Amino acid sequence: MFLRAVSLDPARFPRRDRYPFNLPLLREPLELTLSRPVAFFVGENGSGKSTVLEAIVRRCDIHIWQKPKRHIAHHNPDEATLWRYLNVAWVNGPVPGGLFSAET
Repeated sequence: MFLRAVSLDPARFPRRDRYPFNLPLLREPLELTLSRPVAFFVGENGSGKSTVLEAIVRRCDIHIWQKPKRHIAHHNPDEATLWRYLNVAWVNGPVPGGLFSAET
């Protein structure tokens, strides 16, 4: 186990009218306590699973291996800033690592 908990306070968001800050999942304060070495993110397409996971990885300063997102019609600068509003609690301090997305 590396992470003990992840929390998010929507009151700190810079705005609430654009993705990802308008996701229903992120409307209320979020406290995710990790008590097992495996966690599953489950939800409908577009519910924010990958967005939240990527924000956690960024907050942990873990490298994300990914291809350029060529399929996106417009760039949303807010999408890459969600990590700034997360807090993480480590079990024994930060660890190095990397994330390979399904697309990669």
